[in-house]
Amino acid sequence: MIQYVLPTIIPALKDIVYQLVVGDYAGLEERGFIAPSWGGGLSTSAAEIAGVIEGYGATLIDIPDEAFATTKAEGSAGVAFNLWTAEEGQSGMTLHVRVVQDVDEDYPRVQIDRLEGFPPKIIPALQEVIHQLVIGDYVGLEADGHLSLSVLKAADVQAIVTEYQDGAVASAIEAGELLPTSSEDCKLIDMPTSAFFKDAHAYGGPEERSVDVDLWWSDERLSRDLTLQATVRSTSAGVDVQLRDLHVL
Repeated sequence: MIQYVLPTIIPALKDIVYQLVVGDYAGLEERGFIAPSWGGGLSTSAAEIAGVIEGYGATLIDIPDEAFATTKAEGSAGVAFNLWTAEEGQSGMTLHVRVVQDVDEDYPRVQIDRLEGFPPKIIPALQEVIHQLVIGDYVGLEADGHLSLSVLKAADVQAIVTEYQDGAVASAIEAGELLPTSSEDCKLIDMPTSAFFKDAHAYGGPEERSVDVDLWWSDERLSRDLTLQATVRSTSAGVDVQLRDLHVL
């Protein structure tokens, strides 16, 4: 269905993108371009959309016509596509849109379901902190000041990682998903830049953000629900990452 109606919704998609480019977030709500949630109200808000764009820290531009050819269908009634910025071209921000057509309407309508994105400028600093977890440098995390805002100490972080690893591996072995001899190889691993666009979320910004990152493991059969929560501050001296918590969602 989506592939069939896509050409007819491109003008409406362009209209939505234009309003994002000029920063008319309130206009999206006023014109009914934000989808209702299943429980009542709206699925997102003008403020949340603005927060993602401002937190991303780049300048939105109109999307080239040919870029709409990469629009992906999501189920039977939705599409998703990447926004573009002056700094990057195609960006890491993804707009998810619902396609709605009532029986008495000639053409389908589009409504924003959500906007997802992660600011690329803070990724290297987060990767450095995650690497310290990967190599087990818990003392270094504390010594470098990355635990200054947390009640956790180096020993606490080590205990959380170890307990999660042991528990997840034991559960996987019990379910027949891992051989006991392979449990030694199930460890935290470094996260590539692309991973942050699907396994991390940032709120607020651009000077201070709250960040959630689902950490990666060497064996994909381990659940990725050990989440790092951090406060990330951008200053004239660089990007400062403060690990606030590490827990299972």
